[in-house]
Amino acid sequence: MKRKALRFVLNQLSRSARRVLRGDEAAVREAVSLVGTVKESMVGGLPPPGLCAAQMSPVLYGLLYESDNLHASVFGFSRSGEKIPLHDHPTMHGFITVLRGALQVKSFSFLDSAGKHSSGRTKVRFEGEQTLREGDGCVNLHPQRGNIHEISALEDGSFFFDILIPGYGDNIPCHYFEMPEVCSLSFRSSLHLKRSQRS
Repeated sequence: MKRKALRFVLNQLSRSARRVLRGDEAAVREAVSLVGTVKESMVGGLPPPGLCAAQMSPVLYGLLYESDNLHASVFGFSRSGEKIPLHDHPTMHGFITVLRGALQVKSFSFLDSAGKHSSGRTKVRFEGEQTLREGDGCVNLHPQRGNIHEISALEDGSFFFDILIPGYGDNIPCHYFEMPEVCSLSFRSSLHLKRSQRS
């Protein structure tokens, strides 16, 4: 029954994906609402926190569904303090909801239309940090607003459900970024991020 509920959510998201890509705000709100309904019981099979903490790998991943318009997956963290470092999903909408535990999401928006400068530095605006727990709903990382983000675990065995629209069918690259060594962040302040070598 729970798997059927997840299939329903994925089907609805697939149907609205083209509208989301066209910038239809009603479709984006619908996607936020749908993703916010996904619970741990709908995904099933998450390892217990104690088993996660014993893993060598800091980040766990499972692909649930993939098409040209949609990429659905589950990410987990072995231990508190582990993170997915600053990265972007150019031209993509990201939707995140916590399945178990707690996360901190730090996000930045591009301030230049190209998303980068020839120097390898990208001018961005800090959009703040959000602490998310199971039941807190969904966070939308927009193609222009909050697209560069870092996700950190605040508890052992934290997991989240992740939707990307469109999917990776168009081979859209993901880039990683580094913060300046000396940096004091305040809400809506601007700064330059350096493109990481892992990009």
